[in-house]
This record gives sequence, C-alpha cells and structure tokens, in this order.
Amino acid sequence: MASEAIRRADPNHLVLGCRFALYPGDTVIRAVGRYFDVISYHSYNSMPPAERLRWITELTGKPTLLSEFSFKVTDSGLPNTKGAAKPVSTQEDRAKGFAGYVEALAALPGCVGYHWFQYRDQPKEGRRLDGENSNYGVVKIDGSPWETLTARMKEVNAGIEARHATSAVTSSSLEAPAFQQNARLGRGVNILGWDALWQNRERGQFKEHHFKLIREAGFQHVRINLHPLRDGKPDAAGRLRDEFFKTLDWAVDQALANQLLVILDFHDDLAISPDPEDKRREFLDAWAAIAEHSKSRPDTVLFEILNEPAPKFTYESWQEYWQAALALIRKSNPDRTVIIGPAMWNGVGELDHLKLPAGDTHIIATVHYYNPFPFTHQGTPWTGQKDKVGVTWSGTESELQAVEEDLAKVSDWSKRNNRPIYIGEFGSYEKADLRSRVRWTAYVARQFERQGWSWGYWQFADNFAVFEMPTQKWVEPIRDALIPH
Repeated sequence: MASEAIRRADPNHLVLGCRFALYPGDTVIRAVGRYFDVISYHSYNSMPPAERLRWITELTGKPTLLSEFSFKVTDSGLPNTKGAAKPVSTQEDRAKGFAGYVEALAALPGCVGYHWFQYRDQPKEGRRLDGENSNYGVVKIDGSPWETLTARMKEVNAGIEARHATSAVTSSSLEAPAFQQNARLGRGVNILGWDALWQNRERGQFKEHHFKLIREAGFQHVRINLHPLRDGKPDAAGRLRDEFFKTLDWAVDQALANQLLVILDFHDDLAISPDPEDKRREFLDAWAAIAEHSKSRPDTVLFEILNEPAPKFTYESWQEYWQAALALIRKSNPDRTVIIGPAMWNGVGELDHLKLPAGDTHIIATVHYYNPFPFTHQGTPWTGQKDKVGVTWSGTESELQAVEEDLAKVSDWSKRNNRPIYIGEFGSYEKADLRSRVRWTAYVARQFERQGWSWGYWQFADNFAVFEMPTQKWVEPIRDALIPH
C-alpha cells in the first residue's frame, strides 16, 4: 500500500523500501522485490556481505544499497560501549576498513551505493534515544574532521564509480550458471566424513537437528564428505550397496529441508591417490551410480569430482581422470554444477595446471587453504607435526601479506579463466592457541568473501571442529569468526 501511494503521488523517484538490519529470509525478499526499486540492507561487519547482496539481486532482479555501515575507534576518546560494530584500534585502521569495505562493494555489479553511518560523532554521554556513544562520525562532535578518515574517503570515493563500472562490464560473466551457484553457496561447512552413520545409522553422532543448527547459525550449504569406495562397498559389477544410498538420501533430504545447498564431495582421495589407475574403474563406476541416482535432485545439489587428488597423480593424469568422470556425469546430469580442483591437494598455487572445458559454464573451480601449514596443522600426528606446537598467528604485516599473495594467485587465475572459486576447506587444528585460530579464521574468511568466493569450513565436528559433539555446543569463538553477528 505504501509503495503504491508513493508511486501515485510521485512516479519519477525510486522507492528504496525499508532498510533491513537483519536478513528476513528469501520469502520476504522475494515479496518486497515486487514493490521496491532497490533493496536496502545494513551490515556492520568488517567486510560487506557480498554473497548475500548477490543473492538478493538474483532473487529479485533488483539492485542493492548498503544503507548503513561504519567503523569506530578505541582511540577516539569516546566510550564506544553502545552501538553496532566492534571497535578497531586506530584511525588508520578505520580508514583502511572503509577503503576495503567500499572497494568490495564496488566489485558487485548489483550494488548501486552505500551510506556511511554517520556524519557526526555521538556524544560521549550517549544519545537521548538509546544511549549510543560511539565514534561513528566523519567529523567530531565539535564539527572538526577526522582527517585520516576523510582523506581516505576522498581518495577512494574519487575512483569508486570507475571501479564499479569495471565490475558492471564483467557482470555478464557473473550471470553464468556457475557464478550464480557460487553466490548461492556462500558460507558452508564440511560434514559427515567420518561419522559412524555410514556403517550404522543408529550409531551415528550426526542427527536431524544438526542440519537445523547449521542453518540457524548462518551457514548456507554443507559439503557432504562421501567415501563411496569405503562405505559404498562396490561389488564386482561396481554397484554400491543400498544402505549407502539410503544414508546419502537421508542427508541430502535433511539439508534441503533446512534450505541448505548440498555438495556431494567424493572424498575417497586416500583410497584412490596412492594408485589412481588401480582404482580408476571403481571410481568411474561409483560416479556413474551416484550421478544416475541423483539426476532428479534440484540444482541446489552439486557434485565435486574428487577431494585433494595427490600424490601419485601427475597434472596430466589428473586432467584425464576428471575429464573421464565429468563425461560420465554429463550423460545423466548435463546441467549439474560440478566442482573441480587441481592436482597436488587442491593447492592454491596449482590452478594453472587445471584446464577446464571452455564450453561448460556449469563448473566451479576449487582450492583448499591451510597456509601457513606449520600453524594450521601443528600437533597433527598424520602430518609428522605431533610434537611441533606453540606456533601462533598474530596477524602481523608479513603474515597478512603472505595470505594476500597466496589469494592473489587464485584471484588472477579466476579472472583470466572466467571461473568462480570455491574454497572447499580451510581451518586450524585444536593444538593451536584459540586466539590465533580465531584471528586467522576471521581474516581468511573475510578475504575469501572480499573476492566474492564461496567457502566451506573444515569441519563441523571431530577435529578442526566448529561444533563439539560431546557437549552439543558450538565452539563459539570459531563460529563467530566464521559468521560474525
């Protein structure tokens, strides 16, 4: 009614609608898309919700406006005890935060603008409405500018339209099916790899309510770690046992019922990689069976050909191996989104050896990120680092630069090859100190999002875990690092 009243009185101006402080759900977004010209959204996280904004545009066909964001600083002389956003340390950090935030927004073709909150600092005594007392201002309470911030704002804003125009030029590639699917994947978590339910459903730790918990926490997909050769127990004719498919169907049904996208990840790398040729027939037969069984599933179910192919795969043999599997999959699933990574454990430096078919627009490229390895895998007995502990990650300039250089390689490959990127695994083992784990997790996750990549954290339970099965509680610092609230 309000939208219609506005248009009757003034048909020549945009209706920006209400400004959502929290995501109201797909049903609401679809509904308001019929009446609003722009969908307005607030976010006070350290980086914008790129996947969310892309998804809103995909659902509605309407552009988005980031209608509130800000950074406040502990050295401002204000209490900063009330109001959104966690304080940063210095005005220089604040200026860097602004620059990174709006540059990430400018990379989104569907985002048409942003509003900084707000012009003037709040009073230290707290504003009358609700007591907010934070350093949100471009200027201080006396009207004098925060010069470090305003200088950076002038610099960034001067070039932001040109930056956004560049993203608009390349937006046609983002309309390709794989890019749309990648935006929908967003944030996810690996599940079920070593759960006993594959042998006996009654003994399984993972239950129906865990899917609901995952969705409520803010995750958008699950990467189901399948071991078809281990758990499917193929017979001489290559047929997988019925119980394997019953468990698989239960997991997929539960995920979809909770509005989670699903990646069926062929995780039998430990069985295949030591002697790929010996396992080739079993591998291809298993994929033929899974693809045929799943062909009627919606497009919210994706396939991943093989986790971390190594060490006996060469670049050439892996290229031929996945091509054979993809050809089988395409017979029954011609438009299914398929995820493929490079040889050598899906390493971030190996993408140049991955040659994807130019005519297939339903492929997402994947890499895994565990750098620096001595930090993320300290104390892990299976990597020979059982006694190598005490490695910290403090977010020093050199540490941040190392991450950025790693990811720049991936970004460059993605742009040159016009392929979306899925970070299928990243995480740190529990032997690392929790503060370092949280710091590293938050930083790399935001960097992935800044690039517009989807990601799947390793993993829900067992080790590297974000959820403790014995206590049935989230590891809240890790969960909140992944999905800031």
